[in-house]
Amino acid sequence: MLLYDDEGERSAAEIDCINDALHAGQYCVYATVDAGDKDFLAGLAPRIAGYDSHIREGNLVIIDFKPFYDSAANRDLTPFKQLKAQVEKTMKDRIASGKNEKTLIVADAACNLARHKQFDECVTLEGWWQETYNDWMAKDLDVSIICAHPSSVLEQQSHIGEQKRISHSHSLKLDLNDFIGKNHAKRAKPQKIRILLSESEADIRTIYRDCLKSLPVELVLTKGTGECLEHVLMSDRRDSYDLIIIDTHVKDAGGFDIAKKILKVNPEQQIIFTTTSDLGPISSGFKAHSLDIDKYPVLQKPFLFSQLLGLIKPAKSK
Repeated sequence: MLLYDDEGERSAAEIDCINDALHAGQYCVYATVDAGDKDFLAGLAPRIAGYDSHIREGNLVIIDFKPFYDSAANRDLTPFKQLKAQVEKTMKDRIASGKNEKTLIVADAACNLARHKQFDECVTLEGWWQETYNDWMAKDLDVSIICAHPSSVLEQQSHIGEQKRISHSHSLKLDLNDFIGKNHAKRAKPQKIRILLSESEADIRTIYRDCLKSLPVELVLTKGTGECLEHVLMSDRRDSYDLIIIDTHVKDAGGFDIAKKILKVNPEQQIIFTTTSDLGPISSGFKAHSLDIDKYPVLQKPFLFSQLLGLIKPAKSK
């Protein structure tokens, strides 16, 4: 979920993501209500590197999403289900032909529903996208979906509850304002911060990497218990990582088990937990593993990336 204030900044961020994905050989679907506008398409082509060749080779598909938006506004998701089948077939064909298996989808029907304050319809559509994402993950199809939403609407005091409803259907929530006009990377003589991240889901690891790459951060990504512990236990220095971020549902073992083993090696290690669980079970997990919940921050997904940025700092001593 990408929150934005300015349409131009939102468009630039989406195009940057598409360019990065195409450069990496990924399949990209740009589904926008503006695609039916000839002037929009004429302005889009120069902004995407190799636009004509990517369209011709099928690496990039532009979809006129206005009919989809109209259908969703009437609570009919039939066109979206048809789109899912088409995208899924293309992904499987690309995998069979040896092409990059990863797919990026940028879609703005839900964005326009939120902008027009059709919140129930927006929540229904975003829920469908989440179910579709879960289904693709179960089929080992590697997909990232970017859904932009207007913060000018959702951050109004009267609509905070709607923002929570919509964000519930997303794995991560980013505020574009955290990265526009606030160039964290240009602070005077920034100290390099080493971060170890343990996260099972590949697309979430990609989001962390992409969002932190402009910061003075050295990021090491791991997907399971063994890999995470290997980086910590085999390190030459016990204080090798300023910060370790652990998802409570990381593969191979629970996040709390990993944390206990890490803290046995370095009791002063800074650790942040991320989770999709309610805070009640998380609190019980802390108690069961004799961990102080007040000492180790917990970010409940989806969280604003600014919350994580506020917790990133060098270790107290080196």
